[in-house]
Formats: sequence, C-alpha cells, structure tokens
Amino acid sequence: EQAKVMREFAREQGCVYFEQGQAGIEHILIPSRGYVVPGDVYVGADSHTVTVGALGAFVCGMGSTDIAIAMATGEIWMRVPPTLRFIYHGHLNRWVDSKDLILHTIGQIGTDGALYAVMQFEGEALRDMSVNARFTMTNMVAEAGGKAGIMAVDQVTLDYVRPVARRQWTVYEADPDCQYAATHEFDASKI
Repeated sequence: EQAKVMREFAREQGCVYFEQGQAGIEHILIPSRGYVVPGDVYVGADSHTVTVGALGAFVCGMGSTDIAIAMATGEIWMRVPPTLRFIYHGHLNRWVDSKDLILHTIGQIGTDGALYAVMQFEGEALRDMSVNARFTMTNMVAEAGGKAGIMAVDQVTLDYVRPVARRQWTVYEADPDCQYAATHEFDASKI
C-alpha cells in the first residue's frame, strides 16, 4: 500500500520513481542512472547524498523539512559554505584504497573538521581511481561533518557519465585565485 501511494504521488508530481525490485540507495541509483551530471546542484534527504559530488556536482544532504520545501517550491536556500582543499600527492601503496585515504584524512582533521564545509579532493593519487572509488571518498564527507564533497571532472568522470547521462552537463573548475579556508596536503605513498 505504501509503495502504491508513493508511486501515485510520484506520477502526479512528475517525479522519478523506481518500481519495487528496481530501487536502491538514492546516492548510488541517481548517478548510475544519469540523473545527476557534472555541474548540477542536487540535494537529497540522506547525509550520504554527498557521494555524488565525485561527479563534479555540488551535492548535499538536507533535513526532511528542507527537502519538503524544495519539493514544494523547486528552490533551496543555503549559506555558501567555505571550501577545504585536500591534495593527495604520489600514488597509493598496494592494499591501500580510497576508503583508507578518506579515513586517514578524517583521522587528521577530526569528525568535526569539515563542519558545514565543502571538501574539495584533488591530486595525483586520485587520477587512477575509478568513479566508484571516488564515490567512497565523497560518501565519507558526512563523517567529517562536511556539507558537500567534490572532485574535479576528468576523463575517468566523463567515461562514467557519457553512457548514462540524461542531458548535457557543464564542467566547472575552481577559479585560479580561489580562496580556501584551509589546504591539507598528503603524501599518499606514506599511507
């Protein structure tokens, strides 16, 4: 009965609805089905919505009241968050993966080290990571108190997005004179 009510509501509102047996966690389903592309602003009612920032989109979780307002009005309001820059030099050692990298990062800054901030990830160590590995890093932004996690769009991103995207996208890059609240650099080969 609940699924029927949700299906009818989604159809009335023109929303995306995944039938039973075709659904899953929104922060994995939405990018894999091409509903979020680079340059998008996307909000969801789950703290791990930030996962999708690996595609170069500004993505954050919001509370249910905020999401209800967004659904009703098509608008959101938020204070522009400060950006923390995380640069990973070198290459990952054997048996070290993206989860280790983000856990090490959170260990350094603390579980409140990115409160209401964007965590911008970049560097040589990320270039060889799959999009799924990158999703792991941005997914964990919530564990540092972050508002959003984001990675620059590169060929790996485009190879993931092209076959699934439902529309064109816009690639944004950080301004050359961008002011960061803080910059943290890591030698990935020492993790």
